[in-house]
Amino acid sequence: MADSQATETGGGQSKILGSVKSGFVALFSLQLLSRALTFGLNVAIARTVDRNAYGVGSVQLQLICDTILVLSREGFRDACQRSDPGDWADPRKRSKLLNVAWLSIPLAATVGGIVFLVSGFFSEKNPEGNEQVE
Repeated sequence: MADSQATETGGGQSKILGSVKSGFVALFSLQLLSRALTFGLNVAIARTVDRNAYGVGSVQLQLICDTILVLSREGFRDACQRSDPGDWADPRKRSKLLNVAWLSIPLAATVGGIVFLVSGFFSEKNPEGNEQVE
């Protein structure tokens, strides 16, 4: 009887190890493919974009992303952190808190659209012409 339990346990461990191995290989391959794809796209962009405009877009994009995140999520994050810990135990109060937290998604989309339009309107002009630097 003890031998049959040992055999079953050994078989279960080999299935677990096989599952871990296949999961590791899949995740490693996906990460490698993702990095190679990102590298290839960055090289293609670097070869096609004018040298004068290369850094301008990344700085403006980072500024726009940070502005959207701060304006749309910071207030909700602070409000959720300031809630009473006992509120999470009550299902009705927890539901209300989660509903408020989910409002950050449409608010981020709205604020993102507004910031995008405003940043496009107020962006600096290209010194060589009248078109905007993107």
